[in-house]
Amino acid sequence: MLIRKAKPEESKIITPYLLMAMGDIAFSFIGENSVEKATRWLESLISQKGNQYSFENCWVAEDKGEIIAAALLYDGTQLK
Repeated sequence: MLIRKAKPEESKIITPYLLMAMGDIAFSFIGENSVEKATRWLESLISQKGNQYSFENCWVAEDKGEIIAAALLYDGTQLK
């Protein structure tokens, strides 16, 4: 198994892991109970730079070339 920084092009793979961890919080952020919209919202944030959900703050666990887990690690004191 390999643990490494995520890449922006992996946002589609990472999104389900982060949504699972976020639970209903994602729905609160988008203002409705839509898995499809929450997925698009989070996928967009993961692929961009400069936000707490960015690939820049994400680490993935890879086994045999497949991402099997993801974790976001950021300094919460830097959030506005």
